[in-house]
Amino acid sequence: MDIITDRAAFVAVLATMIEAGQTVPAGEGRRDQQVNARLTSDEGPTLETAARQRGFAGISDFVRAAALAGAKA
Repeated sequence: MDIITDRAAFVAVLATMIEAGQTVPAGEGRRDQQVNARLTSDEGPTLETAARQRGFAGISDFVRAAALAGAKA
């Protein structure tokens, strides 16, 4: 499973749907759980850069995808 390729394809499909005026489908479930992690002043920018380079909106999306991929491996 290539998260980067999958995410890029997903974003392209959603963008096409939005441009066509279609309704974007809701996710499989509403996120109602929260996890907090403390980062050092070096870790924050490192994760932010890695997230953006891989097409994620921010650290949360990136960390969620990486953690879920690791948990399913």
